Amino acid sequence: MNHAPLLDLDEIEALFANIEARPDLVGFSWTVGRSPRDGRSKESICLSLRSEGTEGELLVWDSGEAELGLILKSGQVIQEHFPDLDNTQAAKSALENLLLALADGPER
Repeated sequence: MNHAPLLDLDEIEALFANIEARPDLVGFSWTVGRSPRDGRSKESICLSLRSEGTEGELLVWDSGEAELGLILKSGQVIQEHFPDLDNTQAAKSALENLLLALADGPER
């Protein structure tokens, strides 16, 4: 690695795994994927959630950057860049933004 990671992606993966128990996301399918651990300069993990007509994705790099993307049933596209998530709590906040938007807004 060319940098000291700010985020522990194992902790982020554990956060992502806990969404299965959320009753507000019944009906959503979800997947978690990680970049290969092959010496690349930044490793990443991605959570993708889908329901009929609604999709969301949170991509988090160990460097502390993240990208949030949403497509709502209305066709509205929402994108947000987080340049400096410096700890797991900050990443949890970004995850909550995604989950709340999906759980509360699929009809928007």
